[in-house]
Amino acid sequence: GGCDRASHAADVAAVPSPKDGRSELEETDESIVASHIDGAPAPSKPKDRSSAASPALFRLASDEPGVCHLVVLVHGFLGNSLDLRLWRNHIALVYPGTEFLMSCANENKGTFDDIDLLAERLATEVDDKIAQLADCNRGVVRLSFIGCSIGNLVVRACLGKPLMRPMLARLHTYVSISGPHLGCLYIGNSLVDGGMRVLGAVCRSKSLQQLCFKDARRFSDTYLYKLAHSPTGLGLFTNVLVISSPQDR
Repeated sequence: GGCDRASHAADVAAVPSPKDGRSELEETDESIVASHIDGAPAPSKPKDRSSAASPALFRLASDEPGVCHLVVLVHGFLGNSLDLRLWRNHIALVYPGTEFLMSCANENKGTFDDIDLLAERLATEVDDKIAQLADCNRGVVRLSFIGCSIGNLVVRACLGKPLMRPMLARLHTYVSISGPHLGCLYIGNSLVDGGMRVLGAVCRSKSLQQLCFKDARRFSDTYLYKLAHSPTGLGLFTNVLVISSPQDR
């Protein structure tokens, strides 16, 4: 329930330290995540966090009791609610009072559906979480989102839903991890392009059709084109961090 965070605390406590025999790659991955959470670029050597010029992305501005910062983590295509647990665990360690929602409304095959439907489910999920926190005397004064892959489009679409209107003024940080914000009309990798076409046809995935701008005859009628012109865009956030990699091409 919204009041019981014991299981979450145990999960966070189980995060291994860099000396638990993990590979160098795992340690590097966590270092990059931690550095982005602190609002500074990934350091090549340890630095004093207090010297970072960038703002802390998930800090709660007030120490007033009964208020909290809610961070919503949204997985990607065919993903699940645990995909972004590394981000959640690091944020929880740096900012212990933060509340989290690991979105599960669109898990697995749910991501085949229309992006607008995925956004509606997410908006309902966020609204329910805020209501649960209110029942526990935890008012949400800041709301942040972390999206992965197609989850970023779901987040952007979610902002335009009526349920989200009361929270738009409280939007704080948005982190985009490998988000296809411009769609997948031109894909340099023929294998990926072919795979998306097959999935879109065989599985009749509406979301993949929307990603490839195949959901309407006229380009101006496609879902992503309309989403790009939505007044409830990323400009509503105080901080916007976009993360990608060369492999995304």
